[in-house]
Amino acid sequence: MYAQDYDGILPVTMDIASNDSTVAHMWFTGLEPYVKDTQVFYCPSDPNRQTDSSIWGSYEMNGLLPAGSRPLDKAQKPSDTILMAERAKNWKTLPSNDESNYTSNYYDYCLDTWLPNGDWDNGIAGDPTLSHPDGSAGWETRLDPTIHSGGANYAFLDGHVKWMRWEQTYMSQTDNLWDLL
Repeated sequence: MYAQDYDGILPVTMDIASNDSTVAHMWFTGLEPYVKDTQVFYCPSDPNRQTDSSIWGSYEMNGLLPAGSRPLDKAQKPSDTILMAERAKNWKTLPSNDESNYTSNYYDYCLDTWLPNGDWDNGIAGDPTLSHPDGSAGWETRLDPTIHSGGANYAFLDGHVKWMRWEQTYMSQTDNLWDLL
């Protein structure tokens, strides 16, 4: 519904003001008017849901889609393109997370799926097992691919959700469900 109202564009993951580090917009705040209850942003099985009020939501968005306001029609196979996945239980302790954000309700719930060796301009995901340029682990460590009986729920660009094992989402850099091609 959001994309229909905004000419095929998803809400951006974040927009930082040029003169400071104030986060002006996050994808989940853009979606709030479209949901009756923000609890929809939490998986009922998320162990942090009830114990950590500073974590806002259980999902990370595929950064190839909302970063930079890319139109949805750039995805050639919407029913085979992952939009969201369940974030890792240990998300706050990952090396790339900034501890100063822990007291705010902001986290960039966006997977930089194009790093380190993908191609953001062309919508190509990088190898999720390779370390990011900052030395942190690959982007697949930001997910919990086994939260539900050895698999996880993945939301696709066409709106359907499917339980899958991680290895069904990423077979290789040329055969995966994260690319826009």
